[in-house]
Amino acid sequence: MSWKFAGIIFKKNYKTAYPELLKHLEVKYRQSEEGFAFAEDISGENQATALGQVNDNTLLLHHFLPYDCSYEPGAEGRLDELLMPLSIEGDIMNYIVDGVSGTYCFSLFSDGKRVRRWAAEPGKIWCNEGKPVDQEISSVSKNAPPDIFSMSEDEARLFAVWEAFTGISFQKLVQDDAPLFHFFL
Repeated sequence: MSWKFAGIIFKKNYKTAYPELLKHLEVKYRQSEEGFAFAEDISGENQATALGQVNDNTLLLHHFLPYDCSYEPGAEGRLDELLMPLSIEGDIMNYIVDGVSGTYCFSLFSDGKRVRRWAAEPGKIWCNEGKPVDQEISSVSKNAPPDIFSMSEDEARLFAVWEAFTGISFQKLVQDDAPLFHFFL
């Protein structure tokens, strides 16, 4: 199965401050609706910004915003500049999952700076900066995919870091139809 979604995970509960977070990230919206499951939010049909709480983390899902994070070695993007100061309040993970093209990227921010950046496309790792996290290393050595789909080594690496960061399995979250998210249109 090919997943195609992108987002940002904040190790901070922003539930009472969603509008302020969106304003800081320069995301414009007109209205909000609530009561959506994770699987609905990562659907290709969702063109809104989705915000929800999982294990006291704030998950932001957006089809375009995470692409403003730079994955060029040594370069910073617009989103990098917005996320670095927020990471003083709690660690942050920006990620892109594009199973259609085989492109996978993630950046980790902590204490006001980027601490890890990794990006790959089929047959090539084009960015590998910072110290790999433990889950990333173990995913490459065992490459045990979740039951619902098989993964490439690059995809397994990204999902291992994602799951460690959120504290929940991706498979479990996709299968959970609890209304955890708000849409901002």
